[in-house]
Amino acid sequence: MGALIFAPLINHLILSYGWRNAFLYVGIIFFIIITVSSLAIKRSPIDARTVSEGEESMPKSVSTEGWAVSKVVATPSFISITLILCVAVVAFQTLSVHLVPYAGDVGISATASAAALGLMGGFSVPGRIISGLISDKIGWRKTLALTFFGMALSLVWLLFLKATWMLYCFVFFYGICHGIRIPAQVGILGRFFGMRSLGEFIGITSAIAQFVGAFAPYIAGFIFDMTGSYFVAFMIIIMLLLSCGFVAAKMKEPLITTNQV
Repeated sequence: MGALIFAPLINHLILSYGWRNAFLYVGIIFFIIITVSSLAIKRSPIDARTVSEGEESMPKSVSTEGWAVSKVVATPSFISITLILCVAVVAFQTLSVHLVPYAGDVGISATASAAALGLMGGFSVPGRIISGLISDKIGWRKTLALTFFGMALSLVWLLFLKATWMLYCFVFFYGICHGIRIPAQVGILGRFFGMRSLGEFIGITSAIAQFVGAFAPYIAGFIFDMTGSYFVAFMIIIMLLLSCGFVAAKMKEPLITTNQV
């Protein structure tokens, strides 16, 4: 919900107080929210019981089976999932930075564009909720592939952006697909490699993806400066998303052996 609230709020702060003061005010707000939230965090009943009683008290319903991290990171499936996540973050980071100026180039106001950017995050919420329902029907692998095809098609629509209603149609469909992807990328890690080291798998893939994605807005800006248009940058992202969709659809679940556990 943060994107839904803060994108228009930050736009208002920039217009009212300038971007330097906006950075300061947002920093203060984030500091307060994170501090108060951290004070409210406490152990779950399962974790608390495990600490007090030992590993033997872990309920049987909680799976601790899975691959060792050292064996997983070299598998083609893990590498494929990591690359797929990198592309997803590249697309999202590029849009987060360049959607508003791109919309401004076609005559859409900064206020409407900032609201649309916030709605892109807001629409991801129902996407995250229905992701599990979809995976129950078709599996995590096909769910992940579906989201990448959906994001690619949404970006094709963005290439023909002419009016505000078209922008809001884009953020609706892209936001839904983006939301479905987030649980799917975690679900497929657990499905392929088990639950024992799932936290580490998420950390490794997310860290690599965030590092790669950090450069995406700069590269997209460079392409725009060289060509005078976002068309080439968006087409590259569309092709990457389509490729990831095919990779996800064709990925094979690795076979676990006794020396890999």
